[in-house]
Amino acid sequence: MTTLTKREILRAFSELASEKPVDKITVKEITDQCQISRNTFYYHYQDVYEVLEEYLRLESQRMVERLEKDLGSCNPEEFIVRGLDSMISHRALFYNLNQSSGSEVKRYMD
Repeated sequence: MTTLTKREILRAFSELASEKPVDKITVKEITDQCQISRNTFYYHYQDVYEVLEEYLRLESQRMVERLEKDLGSCNPEEFIVRGLDSMISHRALFYNLNQSSGSEVKRYMD
């Protein structure tokens, strides 16, 4: 279970990652958006890439749970459409992850 502060950091990260490549996001931008100190950020995470890792883990977990639920409640065509709709709603994030040039980000995309 994530704490309120961690959820806020993840929310800020998600918003920033929808606006620009992940390797261009700074701890300062996240802390400014969350209105927390850098020390508070570093209490929860080592760096932006650790936030990325947790964000992707949690989103993957949510997606699998949602797809498992949808699989039992709709036909295969509707199931695929719902999965694609979810991906489309996060297209800016996927685009910016792909545009990131840092090797740290690329290792999560392989």
